[in-house]
Amino acid sequence: MVQAFSRFVAADNLVVGVVVFAIIAVIQFVVLTA
Repeated sequence: MVQAFSRFVAADNLVVGVVVFAIIAVIQFVVLTA
């Protein structure tokens, strides 16, 4: 699901895709370490 979503976003705008991926990664990291 995440890969499909990031692929869809990247197809629209590569920069936005990278930013969204980074935000999701940070959120997951915070949740795991919280």
